[in-house]
Amino acid sequence: MSEQNGSEPRQYPPIKYPVIEIPGKGSFIVKFGPLAAIELEDMGVNVNDLMKAFQEWAPQVDPITGTQIPGRANYTVLLKALSATIRHQIEIPWRELAACFENMEQMTQVARAISEAWIKAYPSVEIKLRESAAREPAAGNPVPTPIQ
Repeated sequence: MSEQNGSEPRQYPPIKYPVIEIPGKGSFIVKFGPLAAIELEDMGVNVNDLMKAFQEWAPQVDPITGTQIPGRANYTVLLKALSATIRHQIEIPWRELAACFENMEQMTQVARAISEAWIKAYPSVEIKLRESAAREPAAGNPVPTPIQ
């Protein structure tokens, strides 16, 4: 494996983290790491429960009718997660972030960026989402789909 600057191993291909535009603040890379995990825990968000929150944010398919049911986001958790994942670039409280967004439709973009960043940090999450999506709706399991 090639090394960068003679000491650090270089990852090929480099990880492409999602970028989000926060109105009035600029563009930021959304990245999960130890700092984001600590920030979330300090804000009272259990990092291990985020996977469950992602599944709730994703649209679901009704197992009986097959119609799509919109996801339900906990906006407080969503904005706390965004605040924690961009903390390495800008220190902005989640309440101040909430004031940057004008409508609830913009929260879909936030949820998508956070979900994508989580999958980059924890690749096994994507496998679990795929396995969950592969389950049959007839078995009584709602079929989560990644946020579009």
